[in-house]
Amino acid sequence: MIRFKTANQREYERVGHLKIGSDIRSLASANPQTGYRDPARGVRGIKVKRREKGQPIRLAKNEWFKATQLGNSYCVFWDPLENQDAEPIKIQNPARKLDRVEKEIVATRFFEIPADAIMKYSQE
Repeated sequence: MIRFKTANQREYERVGHLKIGSDIRSLASANPQTGYRDPARGVRGIKVKRREKGQPIRLAKNEWFKATQLGNSYCVFWDPLENQDAEPIKIQNPARKLDRVEKEIVATRFFEIPADAIMKYSQE
C-alpha cells in the first residue's frame, strides 16, 4: 500500500492509531514556491482492508461516517491477502458508490452480571 502511494508522488502518514476513520493520510505535494497544499484535493483519508479474495469488507461506523464526510477525498483499498505483490484495488468515495449495496450490521451490547454478585446483593 505504501509502495503504491509513494509511486504516485504523494507523501503519507500513518494515522490508524488516532481512530479517525482511516489508516493513512495521503498528502499531495505542496506548491514548492508557496508551500500551499489544497485541502480539498491535497489530503485524502485511506482505509486499508486486507481480506481473502471474495470476502466482504467491513467498515466500522466511524469509517463509514468518515467516508461520507470526505467524499472523493476518502478511499478504501482492498489489499488481497493471497497475493502480496498484487496492486491494491481502490474504491474512491465508497459511501457514494457503495451506498446501495452496503448492509448495516448492528451488534447488540449487553451488561453481564456475575452470579455471585446477584446472590450477594439479593441478600440486602
